[in-house]
Amino acid sequence: MTPVFVDDIFIYSASPRILYLNPEVPDWITINEKYKPILDLIDGENDESVIYEHIKCFYSDEKETLDSQIKSLLSESKIFKHNQSKNDCGNSPGISVPKQIYLTLTDSCNLKCVYCYATERKKHDNADFETWKNYISDIIDFAGKPVFNFTGGEPLTVPCALDLASYIKERGCECLLLTNGTYINTEETADKITGLFDMVKISLDTDDETISKELRGEAVLEKARNAFTLLSTRKCDVQIMATVTSKTCRDLDSFAERFNNQVQFQPLYRDIGRARNNEDLSISGLQYYNSLTERGMFSLLHQYHDTIHTFRNRPCKRCAMAHEELSIDSEGNVFPCHMLHFEQYKCGNLNTERISDIYKNSAVLNELRTVNVDTIPKCKKCVYRNICGGACRARVDIVKDGIKGADDFCSFEQKTILDALLYSYG
Repeated sequence: MTPVFVDDIFIYSASPRILYLNPEVPDWITINEKYKPILDLIDGENDESVIYEHIKCFYSDEKETLDSQIKSLLSESKIFKHNQSKNDCGNSPGISVPKQIYLTLTDSCNLKCVYCYATERKKHDNADFETWKNYISDIIDFAGKPVFNFTGGEPLTVPCALDLASYIKERGCECLLLTNGTYINTEETADKITGLFDMVKISLDTDDETISKELRGEAVLEKARNAFTLLSTRKCDVQIMATVTSKTCRDLDSFAERFNNQVQFQPLYRDIGRARNNEDLSISGLQYYNSLTERGMFSLLHQYHDTIHTFRNRPCKRCAMAHEELSIDSEGNVFPCHMLHFEQYKCGNLNTERISDIYKNSAVLNELRTVNVDTIPKCKKCVYRNICGGACRARVDIVKDGIKGADDFCSFEQKTILDALLYSYG
């Protein structure tokens, strides 16, 4: 056999590591640069015997190991033409039901965070327990056991929130709570929350009282820390969701340590909600990357590093909107994503339609399902497209670049994926 790389092989060197990536599948290997002469022989002219002879001459002390590794590589890796089948380049299979359901229980909140994106949504009255129960029952009957995410506004301002979580648990589904934490202020409440929710995500951005007051309001930091402690002592799976801004990007390591590294970071995006009036808080994709890697490449940046092998031979073509994820507001309106609660993205209403009919027949959902890395102009040219999946389409749309647009955070996605690929093993 005379092996040869696929036509669009992407080779990247960052001493001492070298990456060989087939973007389409995707599949890849990373090697130490000392072994590059071996792979240089794979040019479509040299057969396997030339490669093994080269190893015998120049890597004699490692011959047995290298022979085995090359044999396995040549027989399995899809960075080579002879191992790539026609099916490797197709879209990943669709799914039959949504897996994540966001319940926007309320548009109201007790805080006025300076960059809240929910402020632009049309305000609705809260629904009662029976109404929500009917929505949820219809969803479970169709989707089986999706994960229900309680959000808002502040979901704990809704009197029936915990009763709804109890009903969902009785139906055998998981519940996640997205909250600012200010209502989790007693041991009794913490006990109830721990028993009902499989994960709690508390929004908090800094451990600096002055900055926290400026961003989220008076005494929010103290209340959120107290909620975290109350839940943690009860072995609740609790995470801090931190929005990274120009005011907080320089102390991410100490902030993560303060909360036992149970912190998920997300950048503040320009032109969303109140952030439009606070442009000085926004950061670029490069600034965000540098903030997360200041102490070390993977000290905080685990987005792809911990999961990179799940993408091998399993191309990620799109974000979750419209197929894995749906969002419901308090009037029963269905949206493709919890960030796209806008009239042009309304897919149907649970008061007049079954969720199964909306999911299968909505023109909005069916159109959005065609949005993927093969139809987004900039993504089609990117070697990381089938790992990134086009990132968050809602974010791009909201900042006025359109649902098929691109934004500054492409540079962040590209750098984090490249890091993960370069230092992936096996």
